[in-house]
Amino acid sequence: MILLSNEDFRAIKRKAKLNETLINHETVYEKNGLYYRITLVNDLGGYVIECAETLEEAKKNFFEDLDIVDNNVTRRELIDRIINCINMAS
Repeated sequence: MILLSNEDFRAIKRKAKLNETLINHETVYEKNGLYYRITLVNDLGGYVIECAETLEEAKKNFFEDLDIVDNNVTRRELIDRIINCINMAS
């Protein structure tokens, strides 16, 4: 299982052109007015990409699952899949 590093998250942020913000003590990424959360869920074997449509929804923790990115790939593929998921939603 791949555990993404801070460097990996910086690469995702840079390549997907995300703005990083802290909401309720949690790192959330913003792009085009949508708010994204990227969470490793071991039981699902991957990273869950969630989206809130407004800042208010993000503050209230109203995120909807966009996709589960399988963690059974290379680090590069994992990063690329996360970026593609966010770019398709934006």
